[in-house]
Amino acid sequence: MPGHRGGAMKLYLADTSTSLDIALAQQGMHEMKIYLADGSVINHHAPHDGLSHILVTSRILLSYHYFKKTDLDTLFAKYFARPYPQVFLDSGAFSAFTRGETIDLGAYCDYIKRYKHLLTVYSNLDVIGSAEGTLKNHQRMEREGLSPLPVFHTKEDWKYLDLYLSRYPYIALGGMVPYLVPGKRQMLMKWLLRCFKMAQGKAVYHGFGCTVWEIMKALPWYSVDSSSWGTGFRFGKITLFDERSGKFVSMSLGDHKGCYTYAPLFRRHGFAPNEFSDRKENTRAKNCAIAAIAYRLAEQWLERRHGAITIPERNEVSL
Repeated sequence: MPGHRGGAMKLYLADTSTSLDIALAQQGMHEMKIYLADGSVINHHAPHDGLSHILVTSRILLSYHYFKKTDLDTLFAKYFARPYPQVFLDSGAFSAFTRGETIDLGAYCDYIKRYKHLLTVYSNLDVIGSAEGTLKNHQRMEREGLSPLPVFHTKEDWKYLDLYLSRYPYIALGGMVPYLVPGKRQMLMKWLLRCFKMAQGKAVYHGFGCTVWEIMKALPWYSVDSSSWGTGFRFGKITLFDERSGKFVSMSLGDHKGCYTYAPLFRRHGFAPNEFSDRKENTRAKNCAIAAIAYRLAEQWLERRHGAITIPERNEVSL
């Protein structure tokens, strides 16, 4: 798979836009990468607008389901300066499934081939509810000369994970979203613990749609994606990450008391509190940027917690 080796754990933030790799003070440490996911590039581009002193490069998660009719070369040239963002391309199978739509595998393969020069990682087209269908899609993609990230879902037979672990050092875990609600997280954690135990020394994992911080920090993920970064600027909330407590902090835009209570934390994120307590000083670019920076700080905290997570040096064996 192109460009997926090395480095620390990567956090792919999912939303309906693109992603940002923020440059902070700790330039020398291995970086867990944030892939911000969204269906529009506007939110991904916004933090670059007038904030180049804070943001350097980008990492984004794009869904083929949303971008299949988009010319990525034109899109990137319009919204991003070189070096272009690192891109994790997800098939968008879950989004299509929830809308009663289907994704054509041949078209997906053609899209990857056309834009392969822009992609860092791309996943298999998984078949929701059919582990065997997912496996067959993976095999067909390999026959097309591609190297997709294999995908294993909750409720699937463990033999499929055994199969992927015998051949690949980097695997995606899916089907977690329905189990992220409080009443089902214990079941999800039991499943995840078994996955991680089986993978020890063999492979690392990407977590699809891993929006819950407790799940992110509990296990040594190599990468995850999450739409949570966009919640704040969509609903008038500000998201910060407190490295001392290892927790996210949120408050409402325009909350003067809350913003100044966390004034040192705002400054750690590269902003002054009045830029969020005073709506006249606020912009969408700032709201997007501070959310992305919060997740970057969370990445660094996770790396200190778990250490640098690297992909085992193994040769991939096609199915």
